[in-house]
Amino acid sequence: HLELIRQVSLTAENLYKVGKAPQQDVIKALLEQTDLLNRLNMAERELETVKARLNTLLNRHPGAQLGPPAELSLVRMRLSFDDLEKLAVENNPELQGMEQNVRRSEKVIELAQRNQKYPDFMLGLQYWVAPDQRQKHMYTPMVSLTIPFSPWTKGKHDYEVEEAMAERQATKSQHEAMKNGALLAVREMFTRARAAEKSVAFYQDGLLPQAQQSFEATVAAYKTGQVNFATMLDAQRTIREARLGYYKALVEHEQSIVDIEKAVGVTLPRQVKN
Repeated sequence: HLELIRQVSLTAENLYKVGKAPQQDVIKALLEQTDLLNRLNMAERELETVKARLNTLLNRHPGAQLGPPAELSLVRMRLSFDDLEKLAVENNPELQGMEQNVRRSEKVIELAQRNQKYPDFMLGLQYWVAPDQRQKHMYTPMVSLTIPFSPWTKGKHDYEVEEAMAERQATKSQHEAMKNGALLAVREMFTRARAAEKSVAFYQDGLLPQAQQSFEATVAAYKTGQVNFATMLDAQRTIREARLGYYKALVEHEQSIVDIEKAVGVTLPRQVKN
């Protein structure tokens, strides 16, 4: 962006020197350049803050040096939504935890139903301490039998089974709601990633080349006096905004991929666009 405004400024200065442009054009170019430099300085300060936070997350000194970031480019997903849906169901940690809860509730039902049908025997030994020293301490055998279908225990065991089944149904409902929510989130992020991918292609294949051509044509026209300085400045701003839009779309696409990976619980295979 700075190179563009410098080109505009240099063009205005050269024409001013030969009397083909007013001094006002040079001043406007310098003001535009100063404004852009201020924005760059603000961006650099924000970048230093981001680096410090990243070092802190990596358990490093905030001022530690970080390598230069890789050039941002479009990395396409190689998986369809159906593939992502399957991955989410199989690997999402929250869904996996809820599935374990469902399985535990099934085991509780099995145990309650077994207690409902079969008697419960218990054999043991009880150590008896004699109150009189003339008697010996001894072990006493102990046998107990619980009959679940007796009139005084049947209601209790029936209630335990009903309670376990209700708990299983509630857990299943929670699992289903969580799964639907996770799949909805994946679909939204997948749609956002595809939209960002289309935006990148729109900027890369259409708007950016057109803006560049328009800027070059406007500079040439300004040199011959066919357009005024404001038109050339607008052309410079147009290409600058197009480049910013392009990189914003790239960031949006990459963020969507990262969000999808969090939702499905795995790192996605990718394909770099040539």
